[in-house]
Amino acid sequence: MPRFSLTTIVLVLTIVASVSFLFVTAPTPASVVAIEKGVPVTVASLVQQSVPRMIEAYGTIELARSVQLAPEVSGRVTYVHPQLEEGAVFAAGTVLFSVDETTYRSAVTRAENAVVIARADVQLEEGQQQIARRELQQLEQMQTLSKSDRQLVLRVPQLDRAKARLAQATADLHMAKEDLARTAVRVPFTGYVSEKTVTKGQLLAAGTVAVTLIDSGTLYLRLALQEQDIQQVQAGMPVEVITSGNDILATGSIISLLPVLSTRVHSPQVLVSIPVEKTALDISVKSGKGLIRVGDFVRARISAGKLHNIYAVPSATLSLDGHLMLATTGDRLKLLPVTTVWQDTTHSYVKGDIQPGDRLVTSPLGQAKEGAPLIILEHTQ
Repeated sequence: MPRFSLTTIVLVLTIVASVSFLFVTAPTPASVVAIEKGVPVTVASLVQQSVPRMIEAYGTIELARSVQLAPEVSGRVTYVHPQLEEGAVFAAGTVLFSVDETTYRSAVTRAENAVVIARADVQLEEGQQQIARRELQQLEQMQTLSKSDRQLVLRVPQLDRAKARLAQATADLHMAKEDLARTAVRVPFTGYVSEKTVTKGQLLAAGTVAVTLIDSGTLYLRLALQEQDIQQVQAGMPVEVITSGNDILATGSIISLLPVLSTRVHSPQVLVSIPVEKTALDISVKSGKGLIRVGDFVRARISAGKLHNIYAVPSATLSLDGHLMLATTGDRLKLLPVTTVWQDTTHSYVKGDIQPGDRLVTSPLGQAKEGAPLIILEHTQ
């Protein structure tokens, strides 16, 4: 059996004791202090305010109205307005052309004479009836007459017939005058001529289209709205036609809310009236920013009143479940439930337990949790 020296034994015991001490005094996981890392964000102070409610929509420019003009009576064209050409503008009531009125004027004269004769016949019968009344008094002293006999004696049927002839003659005169007036074809509204086929001396049948006229005072814009928007608009609200850079091309106003009558049209619509001016053969709206023509697909903005006592926040600052992300006084994240009153393409307008001056987190946080620490990089007032 080998023998160890006392020095060796002491050295071994010293090493064992040192190793044991190291194991006993080593730090445990529980004694390590956890350090939370804050999320760097920018914030902005919230301000309660009243803001215009602006509804954006898209639609197509349309003609307000057009009409094909044709004579309502037949005849040969005896007059054509000297300026009647395609592209010419005429005021409402202007006579564009007329057909020969000789026949129709003669018809008026005949009808007037018929009225005179019929009125005289009535007067004659009324005189005859006065004589018949005296004869009836003498006759009734000798015998009793039935009601029908009394009417015959008093010439009641003859007077009724005379009055009916007068009424018929009067109606014929009215129709004759109407036909005479219809020999002249007038402009029903201020507009410009887009097509003209009539010439002087031409024989026109009633109903033959001779001129096509387009309203030169107004264009229509048919806007498709979302369901949430249609509840906020009404006739008379101002509308701006705008460019992608928000420059105003034209202004108008809503004239009616259109019902959804077709299964192909799923969105509610409004009809907007836009004052215009005529350029060559096109109807257009001139502005310093461009030109609007019939058929253009345009962007528009409706001024639908104001929103009062609300907070306007970028829609991106709301959490996925619609909570407002705020920074507390201790720089912690607070998720505040709010009510979204209105939304446009960039902002949400909200109400809730918000105090003016609350700090809105404007940086994207993704799935950040309530109470998460924040590092404020910038605070916009």
